[in-house]
Amino acid sequence: KKICLFALYFQSSPLAVASPPDGSPAGAFRFFRSAFPAEVPAEARALGWNGFIAWSWKPDWRDAFEALRGGGSPLVPPIIQVA
Repeated sequence: KKICLFALYFQSSPLAVASPPDGSPAGAFRFFRSAFPAEVPAEARALGWNGFIAWSWKPDWRDAFEALRGGGSPLVPPIIQVA
């Protein structure tokens, strides 16, 4: 799931952003206010991001994960491969 999340920063269709920023200071305020909810699920705390939850998973996230993992041999872009 973490691999899927990393990849989805570049193509984020399986992620739903509750309050996407619109480029304005007010939009940024709404985004950050919604990204730090009062109650943070244990799964989110386990990621170590101090309760930062700017998105939720859409129901079809597993399809994206399966496509990205490539049957156990995920495609890693050359820019992040370690030689």
